[in-house]
Amino acid sequence: SKLPISYEHTDWLWRRNPNLNGSVYDGSNTVSARFISKRNGVYIDVFSFSMISMYDIASDTSLIYVYNSWSINNFKYWQLYTDLVPINQNIFLNGTQAQSFNVPKNTQTWLLNEYGDLEVPWQY
Repeated sequence: SKLPISYEHTDWLWRRNPNLNGSVYDGSNTVSARFISKRNGVYIDVFSFSMISMYDIASDTSLIYVYNSWSINNFKYWQLYTDLVPINQNIFLNGTQAQSFNVPKNTQTWLLNEYGDLEVPWQY
């Protein structure tokens, strides 16, 4: 990979998984990289995905799924490629400066597949 192992900015940190190897399955290291805010500690995990095409008998079509090293053994967590693309660009305000970021096309489906519901945990 050409991305650095780590990078530090005044407002955020970038940390890439130093053990990341696309050809070796490692169930204990699933995060490819992480952005960490120095202002509030919020972090965003970055995952690399692989794609596979599978024939669906019910619809008589081939469906493309994406999965990562963590979900490779559990089809429940595979996501449809069509729920990912096209990537939607969104904008939020960071103080007075507009920042853009990209999110999957069907974010709600991705979150429901991962967590089962969209409820805020009771302790929050």
